[in-house]
Amino acid sequence: MGNRKPKFTNHFVETKADFDHLMSIERRLKKENLLSKHDQNYFISDENPFKWGDRYFDHYPFYSKLVPTLHLVDDRLLTGGLRVALDDAAMSNMNAIICVFLAEYLCQ
Repeated sequence: MGNRKPKFTNHFVETKADFDHLMSIERRLKKENLLSKHDQNYFISDENPFKWGDRYFDHYPFYSKLVPTLHLVDDRLLTGGLRVALDDAAMSNMNAIICVFLAEYLCQ
């Protein structure tokens, strides 16, 4: 989640509204110049249906019990292609996006 250019796409129909909300927050923070070194959007609107496959994810037990689960894993990690250093600016940006998301989500 903290690499230089993270990329997230929505994988589940059930969380599309939450994912769209994350995209909206990212756009708002970028417009207000509250994100640093942010040259591409992290949250992409492409639908990417998820297949559980060989990898076991820690939130599968929740998902299987129909607990609403927002899946935020960089798409490159799912394919085994992510081997990069952590980036301070990207981690700060993700922190800002997630903090606003949680505040707005909890105040609904």
